[in-house]
Amino acid sequence: MPYETLLRLDFGDPGGDPSGLLAGWEAPSEGRRWARGRRSRVILPRPPGEDGVLLAAVVDPYVMPAVLPQQTLRVLANGRTLRLMRPSRRTVVLGRIDAATLDLAPSLEIGFEHPDIVQPNMVSSSSDSAGYSIGVLSLALLRDGPAARPATVRAAPAGPPPPVPDALDDTQLLMQFASIGDNCEFGMAQRAAGAEPSDLLRFAGSEPAGLLRAFEEDFACIADPGYLDFDIHANGTLREYILHLRRYTLDMHTRVLEGSMPVERLIGREIKKLSLLHRLLLEDLATARRIFVYKRNDGADPGFVAALHRALQRHGRNALLVVSLSDAAHPPGTVEPVGDDLYRGYIDRLSRYDNAASPPSPVWLDLCRRCYALWHARRHGAQVAAA
Repeated sequence: MPYETLLRLDFGDPGGDPSGLLAGWEAPSEGRRWARGRRSRVILPRPPGEDGVLLAAVVDPYVMPAVLPQQTLRVLANGRTLRLMRPSRRTVVLGRIDAATLDLAPSLEIGFEHPDIVQPNMVSSSSDSAGYSIGVLSLALLRDGPAARPATVRAAPAGPPPPVPDALDDTQLLMQFASIGDNCEFGMAQRAAGAEPSDLLRFAGSEPAGLLRAFEEDFACIADPGYLDFDIHANGTLREYILHLRRYTLDMHTRVLEGSMPVERLIGREIKKLSLLHRLLLEDLATARRIFVYKRNDGADPGFVAALHRALQRHGRNALLVVSLSDAAHPPGTVEPVGDDLYRGYIDRLSRYDNAASPPSPVWLDLCRRCYALWHARRHGAQVAAA
């Protein structure tokens, strides 16, 4: 959804006039203002209208990996805490300010509390004796109307049976599967086969507890900006915005590089994309015509797998393929049914978490072909034979 920008402050503008607006800040330096002391604030006119607004602040934490790898930051609006966080790199902090908070005062005070002050000369050979904690690059208020109504899973009309295995080439085969974690590896295997499905979790990193919570809640908060942040991930000379969904501990690639678009546009773009991909996921859950794929390098806990499978099957006969590293009893390419609509596959290698975009194992294709054949025979074999 598009967001209307009501106000934007560029903290790094040396020609800007902070008179009456800022308290507790140093002069602009290299595109930002460093906070002074342990508390800083910005006094703004109250936004017009009766609805709440969305705060978007771009911050730089002052970190020294060996001494202070993160900064503590509390963001407040009219004295009410919006966020308490520990950023370790440049971050786009989002916070929803509701109408009741706006009504607490005739103006809007945005406060920053940053107790972890570092003097470089005290912890390194630097001669810099200034105290650093948080630098702010920009702050914007966006019109944030009522939260969008979450998409829901609706019963899908019965369709024709899925194609028989022999009718599918590699690209078509990989389109029958949807990655749900725990990183980008299976998405890269699909790409290697020429398959590019639009799946919510295809290029996402997840942790088991957050992923399970997401499926149990049908990802109801997936596009709520109150649960989102962005930070900058450097890969060589490229600096990409990574989207963090805090409620579900999900990290997602945006494929948007820093500086390629205004932050306010990035926020609207990503929320719109999340809403679309959320709807497509719910359609997949309702139709139960694709096989969901989950892998974890250190092996998926059986209790988690059982709970995840139950969450998927709340909406229909959704199948789950869980992939683990091969062993002496399970050579690479082995797929075995371990329950109704639950399969376990074994692969020769999994990409390292710090290099999930590396060329995937070709065994992924073997696993998918064998799993699809088993699933099709168990689910649709009788229908095909009768026809």
